[in-house]
Amino acid sequence: MQQFGLIKNYTSQGVADQYCLIAPGTKDGHVKQATVGDKILGVSGVRGAKDKARLDVYHDGIRAVTFGGDVVFGDPLTSDAQGRAVKADPADGETVPIAGHAMCSAKSGVVADMHVLPGYITG
Repeated sequence: MQQFGLIKNYTSQGVADQYCLIAPGTKDGHVKQATVGDKILGVSGVRGAKDKARLDVYHDGIRAVTFGGDVVFGDPLTSDAQGRAVKADPADGETVPIAGHAMCSAKSGVVADMHVLPGYITG
């Protein structure tokens, strides 16, 4: 099933893998593969991008992402150091950026569905 939704094209700062979480770059219109603690804009698609290449970023919908740890359906997701989705589990009083929520249970390394809904949660 084809799914469109809110997709925007940007310039990649550095390499962005396919199905990874994407964060704002250092300049307007530029994005990068997310790392721990980055604000999260969305997820890359099937192509990914090389440095300075164009990259489509999916800002909403149910999208494929690579998981970097075990998750269960409904877990809030944030980024690990490689832009993979991991369970967001902030300490008491800590606020962390999230990309959305897991739409299934998955193991580390698996590409599976998430609901893209960037925001923040506080422990």
